[in-house]
Amino acid sequence: MLLRNWRHGTGRELRKNGGSGEFGESLAWLMMLDDPQSPELTVTEEALADALRLVIGRIARRLRQQSLGDMTPSQRSVLASLDRHGSLRIGELARIENISAPSLSGIVGRLESRGFVTRTGDPEDARSTLVEVTPIAVEALGEARVERNAFLRRRLSTVSEEEREVLARAVSLLEGIAESP
Repeated sequence: MLLRNWRHGTGRELRKNGGSGEFGESLAWLMMLDDPQSPELTVTEEALADALRLVIGRIARRLRQQSLGDMTPSQRSVLASLDRHGSLRIGELARIENISAPSLSGIVGRLESRGFVTRTGDPEDARSTLVEVTPIAVEALGEARVERNAFLRRRLSTVSEEEREVLARAVSLLEGIAESP
């Protein structure tokens, strides 16, 4: 089904062609368009922001339920950033995580007490400390990644190749949004 002539209705409702049919709080309608650049497509930024917030929140919640036990989302994110970027100074890591250095120091302290990170002196700056993941954390992250990827693969197996291509393009856009200040 090709959906066109979208407009933002009242509240959270998205309506098609002025009709009263609710399409819920998802982005499924975007994947049904054969030409997302069509001038007939009129989705307000507010409607799109609302839909993105809700669907990203749902996906994030479902992924958090997959493994890494009692670790907080902030702790998981810090470990993943360190795993991805390697050893970092607290200030660099705080910038990547978009949180204050004092807040990050608390998270790092809790991770250190559990054996997931170590702090070492920075050989380039004696006033700074480098934080890095431990082998225990790398193993835990790897196991969690396998479980989360399996969860997503099961979901992706239910969509068409065309829908997967739309999602692949959306990932790049979402990365840009997530990493912008």
